[in-house]
Amino acid sequence: MPNWVQNRLTINGSKKEIKNIKQSLMSGKGNNELHIDFNKIIPMPKELKNVCSPTTIISEKEYLNQESKIERGELSEKEKLYGISRNLTKKLHNEYINRFGAVNWYDWSCKNWGTKWNACETSSKKNYITFATAWSCPLLVIQKLSLTYPNITFELLYADENAGYNTGSMILKEGELYSEEIEENSIRSWN
Repeated sequence: MPNWVQNRLTINGSKKEIKNIKQSLMSGKGNNELHIDFNKIIPMPKELKNVCSPTTIISEKEYLNQESKIERGELSEKEKLYGISRNLTKKLHNEYINRFGAVNWYDWSCKNWGTKWNACETSSKKNYITFATAWSCPLLVIQKLSLTYPNITFELLYADENAGYNTGSMILKEGELYSEEIEENSIRSWN
C-alpha cells in the first residue's frame, strides 16, 4: 500500500481558460465520476499498460502461448480481478526500452508522470482541482500541462498522508518551475 499524497492544483486564468483546461484533463461521466487522467497530458504507451512489473523475460514460445490464452479469455482469477499481466520476450524488452525508455507500466509511470499510478479521488471547484497520487506529487505531469498552456500559471500544493513529510508547493509557468518550497516537519491545511 502506498502513502497517498494529496494534491491541490490551482489554475490561474480566466473562467473560460480554467473551464477548457479542466475539460481537457478530466475523464469519466457526470460530476461524481470525473477524475484527472494523466493519460490526457502524457499518454502511456498502450504496449506497456498490461506488462507486469517487475517484468519477466520469457521465450518466444511462452510469449505466443501467453498471448493466445489472453486472446481466448483464459485469465487467472488474479488477472480477472486486477487485469492482465504480460511478460515479454528479450526482443520486445529491448524494443520497449528503445521506444519508451521503460519496459512496463510502473517504470514508465514513475519516469514520465513522477508517480506510480494515475490520479484518484478527484474533486473540482472554482479554479482548483484536488486529487490523490501514490507516493509523490506528479511534477512531470504538471510541467507538461504548463507547457501545453504557456499563458497560465499553475500552483501545486502537495502533502503526504504521513503528516509533516513530503509536503510542499510549487508554481509553474511555460513548463518552468518559478517557485518551489519543500516543507519538512510541518502540517499543511488547505481550508
